[in-house]
Amino acid sequence: MNLYLLTRQDPPDFDEYDSAVVIAPNEKSARAMHPSGEQVDPSAEPHYRGWVKPDKVIVVFLGESISHAQQVVCASQR
Repeated sequence: MNLYLLTRQDPPDFDEYDSAVVIAPNEKSARAMHPSGEQVDPSAEPHYRGWVKPDKVIVVFLGESISHAQQVVCASQR
């Protein structure tokens, strides 16, 4: 598993997520994660409850994780 930093391309509004660090097997899986820990459904509500569509997420590989569980390590809201 790998560690990824997720950030959004647009500035967040009040009480929206601006970034998260997640553990995921690959970039595609990381991109689909919601900072709350839920998977993002592209057909769901248009504002994704304080996050952005997966194609608007910037994903940066940080390194390898010793954990084997896909999860959100930490998230930041404004």
